[in-house]
Amino acid sequence: MAPIAAQPTLPRVWFLLGAFLATAPAFAQNDALRGTWSGQWIPESGYDASTVRFEVDGDTITGEMLNPANVAFDVIEFDADTLELVAEATHPEQGHFRIEARIEEVTRLNGTLFHDGAGGALRLTKWTYRPRR
Repeated sequence: MAPIAAQPTLPRVWFLLGAFLATAPAFAQNDALRGTWSGQWIPESGYDASTVRFEVDGDTITGEMLNPANVAFDVIEFDADTLELVAEATHPEQGHFRIEARIEEVTRLNGTLFHDGAGGALRLTKWTYRPRR
């Protein structure tokens, strides 16, 4: 019986790596912002909890701030290439809010949250679900 020749594995590895890298940008463009993000807003007066939620439907992005004020965003600008976000909302009683942030390491949204012009650091983490095995 003749021995079975080993098939070259290096071309397979390069093919799989290329396929993964080709699909990664598409994932980032569609789903990088989608979800609920929570963490801290740190204005000069101390710190406060902050939670925001974004939905993505094709090229349309909607979202809302759950706290420090419960209000829908009027303006959402997201650059899928740089992962930079600008979102603005105006609450009739609590004023104007503006987020300038960038997604880092897939699950971190870091930047500045402005409330009526006064800013403070914003450090949010994306909620993720991993089932138990």
